[in-house]
Amino acid sequence: MTIAWLLWHIEWWWNDTISRVNGLPPIAPQDHHWTGGTSGIVAAKEEWDHLLSTADLDRSVDWLMSEPQPLWFIASWVTVELTKNLAEINQLKIRCSQLAG
Repeated sequence: MTIAWLLWHIEWWWNDTISRVNGLPPIAPQDHHWTGGTSGIVAAKEEWDHLLSTADLDRSVDWLMSEPQPLWFIASWVTVELTKNLAEINQLKIRCSQLAG
């Protein structure tokens, strides 16, 4: 796992979630082309913020679970997933600095 892979994963996962919440088809990992930095993550965050500010958070959404989930549950899951990814990025940064030091 690399920081680049984690950035790609955040960007793909968030865009896939946005697509599903908007009633669009899922985005397969192989179909997502990473922007190569953080610009795609920033764009996804802005779209996510807009979606959450205008949506009915109690609305059920077909998502990754076997049963539809309320949007508030999905938003909570996204927060946990992104927090996990940021922790993994920081672990890699610490390891790299230890190896370099």
